[in-house]
Amino acid sequence: MNRIALVKVSQGFQSANQRPGCRCCVHVADEMDARDLHSWRCTKGGFFTSALAICDQFERQGTTKGTPK
Repeated sequence: MNRIALVKVSQGFQSANQRPGCRCCVHVADEMDARDLHSWRCTKGGFFTSALAICDQFERQGTTKGTPK
């Protein structure tokens, strides 16, 4: 493992795709828009959001209710 990889591991680094966000929340609907692009809609709040957004109502898909660890 190179030096940068070791530093990342030692500080618990997470890339954007590893962190919790709307894209992996139970309250999101992944829809395709008119241009065949993904759109994320919060089913709890009824608004469109970005994949990397997050709120205090986040619940990870495939787990029991609760906040991310």
